[in-house]
Amino acid sequence: MTPRSGSPRIRAVFLDLDGTLLDSSLGLPERSRAALSRATAAGVVVVLTSGRPARSLLRFARAVRGLRYLIASNGGCLVDVVGGGATTFSTLPGRTVDAVLRIAEAHGVSPCVYGPLEWYAAEVDENVAVEVRRSWTEPVVGRDLRRLETEVVKLLLIGPPERLRDCHPDLRRLGPDAVEWFSTYEEYLEIMPAGMSKAVACQEVLRLLGVGAAEAMAVGDGRNDVPMLQWAGLAVAVANAGQEALAVADYTTSSNDHDGVAWAIDGLVFGDAAARAVVRPVGGDRGR
Repeated sequence: MTPRSGSPRIRAVFLDLDGTLLDSSLGLPERSRAALSRATAAGVVVVLTSGRPARSLLRFARAVRGLRYLIASNGGCLVDVVGGGATTFSTLPGRTVDAVLRIAEAHGVSPCVYGPLEWYAAEVDENVAVEVRRSWTEPVVGRDLRRLETEVVKLLLIGPPERLRDCHPDLRRLGPDAVEWFSTYEEYLEIMPAGMSKAVACQEVLRLLGVGAAEAMAVGDGRNDVPMLQWAGLAVAVANAGQEALAVADYTTSSNDHDGVAWAIDGLVFGDAAARAVVRPVGGDRGR
């Protein structure tokens, strides 16, 4: 398949992973894998963006030829697949990390600490084991989480939803300029430096490429994808997306279990007529 006009209007594609590119079994569908390969072969820069740790994303660089950049930890760091380095954009100071760890201890939830490439946990208990299964990686264990010699780009609290909700008042007392938090799963509470998002890391990729946001497409499904969708020139939500993502999308595509990313790439990057019948425009202002 070749671009409709000889070269794609979209020069960069930013893709959320869980709930968007991956299906419900956390697998990468073959049709989507093939669409990513077609895009990179045509010169489109494809970037995976996820709340996962960087090491979890690196396995996809081996599965899809041509991936150059990966955005991990909800925008906390940018991994250069070719160069092997990781760039952080904003980090949590030690006093904030300590405060959040105390909150986790007080409410009986399990904390995970994310550095640029590795993630850390006190032990792999039944809560942390959930993240191990989802990310296909093991944390570094046996270290004092308050004294890690690494930059901290994200904290993840895992536990029963009601206990995580009980953490909210304590997190608010840290102040609006300290942290922001959201849930990607009901048993997860992701805690980021205030102002950090996937969109910040996406902007850095385009700066490195010399590409404008108008030439970028983003595809996502969740609340943590909203800044990225609002920023991109073309925003696509999969059919299974939450209302917050749907509200800021220009287009919807089929669900993550029905090759939504593949249809979006074929329809909006390559102009395929059959795919455009699946990818539908959304009416209204998406809140820019």
